[in-house]
Amino acid sequence: MADLPANGFMIRQKFIAERKELMARLMPKRRAVRVNPKDDDMRRTLKHPSGHIGFPTSGSVEWPLDRWTRRRIADGDVTTETSV
Repeated sequence: MADLPANGFMIRQKFIAERKELMARLMPKRRAVRVNPKDDDMRRTLKHPSGHIGFPTSGSVEWPLDRWTRRRIADGDVTTETSV
């Protein structure tokens, strides 16, 4: 009888793990793009609103490919990094 709470806990943990795997398979993956700022002013000021992802002192950063990022690309504030 003392094993009942532990056994119930293990059953619940198994159910939770199965549910996580199912949701990971069913949920759409977020697309991302690597971008470079057009100049140092953009490097300092631009931060993606989702997670406040800013640019490092040099190089590019990976942002989610959403409407905000597409707008910055269209405006010319950032350029996409081409894959080699």
